[in-house]
Amino acid sequence: MQYARRHTFRAFWIIHLSYPIYFILMLLHGAGRMIQAPFTYYFVLGPIILFTIDQLISVSRSKIEIPVVSAQILPSGQ
Repeated sequence: MQYARRHTFRAFWIIHLSYPIYFILMLLHGAGRMIQAPFTYYFVLGPIILFTIDQLISVSRSKIEIPVVSAQILPSGQ
């Protein structure tokens, strides 16, 4: 089970790290003007703004140091 979790998470992480490539390719695809004026920007602008806001919030929260008050080892059931 641990092997499957590790490799599944690795695939999940690689896919989520490839989002900039997806957005760049989508913008390039819509910039061709072969059939009509490009309107890909309407679909990309909202998610990019939300992602930028999310990243700014994440960066601002990562600088806060949270002290550990207490910790205890719990049984794992294995």
